[in-house]
Amino acid sequence: MDGGYRGEDFAHWIIDVFRWIVEVVLRPLEKKGFTLLPKPWVVQRTFRWLNWCRR
Repeated sequence: MDGGYRGEDFAHWIIDVFRWIVEVVLRPLEKKGFTLLPKPWVVQRTFRWLNWCRR
């Protein structure tokens, strides 16, 4: 997941509700502006599944 979803409260909620373990991927501190993070499609696909969007 990206940095917008970091935090202990979010991680505990995901574990309690879905029994999943999430890994937050942050942009390297030395980079400025847009940085491509590894495997962003995994996050996008997961959110589509959770929202029942199957296009």
